[in-house]
Amino acid sequence: MHGQPRGQGGDACFIKREFKQCVSIIKNNKHEGRIWLKIQTPKTMPTFVVGCYMPHKDSTCLSA
Repeated sequence: MHGQPRGQGGDACFIKREFKQCVSIIKNNKHEGRIWLKIQTPKTMPTFVVGCYMPHKDSTCLSA
């Protein structure tokens, strides 16, 4: 995306190709700035990870 405009933004999680079969999106709530992922291999218990967008203190992106 070098040289491209940023667009509207949003949540992003980058997964290496060799792991993509082990990762699934459980819940993506773009209005609350969170994305939940489930990571599980055939031999392990699932691990849940949440990614959060935390704007800087002067941001107005989540203002009511």
